[in-house]
Amino acid sequence: MKQQYSTFSIPHKNKKVRKFMAGLSEAEYCQFVGKMWQMNLEKMPQYGMVWDRDSTYADTVLNFLWKYRNIQHFFLAPGVAEFCAASVKEFSPDYCKRLPKCDPVDPPKNPAPWVVVVDDDMKMRGGFAIHFPTSERSRSLIVLPDAEIPLPNVKCYMRYFFSATDGVDTVLMQRENADAFWDGIDGGAAWIARVIFGLSLYMDAFPDAVIPASSDDVKHIGYYAGVKACVSRNEIVAEESRHGVSPHWRRGHFRILVSEQFTRKQGQTVYVRGTFVKGKAFEVLDDAPPCNPNNQI
Repeated sequence: MKQQYSTFSIPHKNKKVRKFMAGLSEAEYCQFVGKMWQMNLEKMPQYGMVWDRDSTYADTVLNFLWKYRNIQHFFLAPGVAEFCAASVKEFSPDYCKRLPKCDPVDPPKNPAPWVVVVDDDMKMRGGFAIHFPTSERSRSLIVLPDAEIPLPNVKCYMRYFFSATDGVDTVLMQRENADAFWDGIDGGAAWIARVIFGLSLYMDAFPDAVIPASSDDVKHIGYYAGVKACVSRNEIVAEESRHGVSPHWRRGHFRILVSEQFTRKQGQTVYVRGTFVKGKAFEVLDDAPPCNPNNQI
């Protein structure tokens, strides 16, 4: 059965600005964002606005990948996104599997100061997109694994585990500073991070769930340029959804087997199923009156 999926776009209150951005050629886009990036380097350091500088750069590269390059596309079956977001027990470098490997892509034809090349062939990092059924969410995610953001006036980079955006919220997940790996983000940005973490574990635990996408699965599939795959529902997704409405249902979660006692499965991702917690918990006080099961006075 065909499913209609979300897409990606950067919103702007001004319709003229939206129309202007949408109509730019690749060369015009690179020239425009290059000037914007240079302005950030010149103005923002004196105010200490590092987040605005780095998030602007991330948005620039992610939008470039979506607009002008072929990337990988993952179309999540109904319920998978919610399942992934809810099934992540903790956020740490040791608890996240490697994100999908993305092939490098050609940088802009006209060299731009904001482009970071990553190999001898002068390629830049590629990314992937996560799409949701339109009944669940209207905005797709663009993700850049191993993101690097150049620092001003020095030949070095700030490295991130990934950068991601849905066009409204932007996430920059640090790699080298363990204390800041999950740096107190909340709201929409926190949900984005949970979906990305959870999806990496989901695809590792259930590799058979990732299958090639076709026009029989995705409406208007030709709109999405690049390699396309569907991420189907494992039976556990339905189980969690079915039982999750019960106040006594304890949700399951992903776990990576890190202990040395797992001689054969060490490093493997497994899913710990949810459980039904029977009975009720009461707080018993020393001076509480005897329990009256019949509620009699």
